[in-house]
Amino acid sequence: MSLSHDVYALYGVRIAATEGDFYDALATMQSARHPYLAGEPVAQFVVDGGTKPDETFLSIRSVDVGPCTSLSVDALATGAHWADVLRNICAHLDLEQASEPGWFLVHDWS
Repeated sequence: MSLSHDVYALYGVRIAATEGDFYDALATMQSARHPYLAGEPVAQFVVDGGTKPDETFLSIRSVDVGPCTSLSVDALATGAHWADVLRNICAHLDLEQASEPGWFLVHDWS
């Protein structure tokens, strides 16, 4: 069995480890076009922790950082309302935030 290594720049919030899977609840919000989404492509993003616990994020944007790739700060620009969108969704789904909204560099291997 081989491992796949992927690196992403991810704008979102880390969700507390005590929270369960909220994919279905988020999908229900999306299908209903809930106003808290503000038309943004919000998603659950799980980073496989390998030998450590997985980390779960509520993300609004992810950028694949391929091998031998660099990103400019401009590539990581944010929408003015993204932080509010993420906070509102966390509140609506009763998710405990383990971080403030921001950019994360995540290494996923599976």
